[in-house]
Amino acid sequence: MIFSNLVLSVFYRDLSDGLKLFVDCLQLTIEHKDVATSQPFCVVGKDGKV
Repeated sequence: MIFSNLVLSVFYRDLSDGLKLFVDCLQLTIEHKDVATSQPFCVVGKDGKV
């Protein structure tokens, strides 16, 4: 089986906790960041892939 993309949704009470894990630990990059909404979110990716 060959996967081209895997898209996950992970929810955190505090967005900064999730960013610490995915950006600092797993070395993903923030592709999109929308924090000025009632439900802030970020899209992260690896090697330019989202």
